[in-house]
Amino acid sequence: MKNNAMDFGQYISDFKAVNEKAEPIEVKKLDVNTWKVADLKNAA
Repeated sequence: MKNNAMDFGQYISDFKAVNEKAEPIEVKKLDVNTWKVADLKNAA
């Protein structure tokens, strides 16, 4: 993978999402700068 200064996601190593009860919400990394949070409307 070629490093690109605009690909800020390359510096993120552990992205997590939780709900209001601090329970984990599924997160999927789609590409270097994009994550999909399964239940975003309930994220805290």
